[in-house]
Amino acid sequence: MVKDNPQHFRQTIKKPFVLGAIIDLGLCLDLTSAACLDEIRAAHRDMKHFMAQTGTETPANKPGFQGDVDLVKRHLDCATVNFVHLLRAKRGLPAYDTVRGPFTEGRPLYEGAKIMDRTHIQICVRQPSVSIRGYFRPL
Repeated sequence: MVKDNPQHFRQTIKKPFVLGAIIDLGLCLDLTSAACLDEIRAAHRDMKHFMAQTGTETPANKPGFQGDVDLVKRHLDCATVNFVHLLRAKRGLPAYDTVRGPFTEGRPLYEGAKIMDRTHIQICVRQPSVSIRGYFRPL
């Protein structure tokens, strides 16, 4: 990533390495689940209403660099997911241990494709003591 986009990094990595982890998703806000997507949609609606009432500007997703069509600065999405967690706490519901979601990014793999060349899954561990079962440095 640094090699391909040095303009996005302030420092170069002198000794890169890989770290592996064994993660138990536990109670997961799964962005591939219809129920979780419904929860996020409702939280977004509630967040917009709350922000309008308080006169707070709703965040927006923005490009991170020139030509960024994927809007990698996902301020709106982050605020919405954080609002989900806030609402759950306020309602006395159990906290999510992790958040997992697919991110479709990049260019189509071939003409007419909706499979993109930089699509990936991200996992956010919110409760490390619960979810991280172990970690290792592969040989």
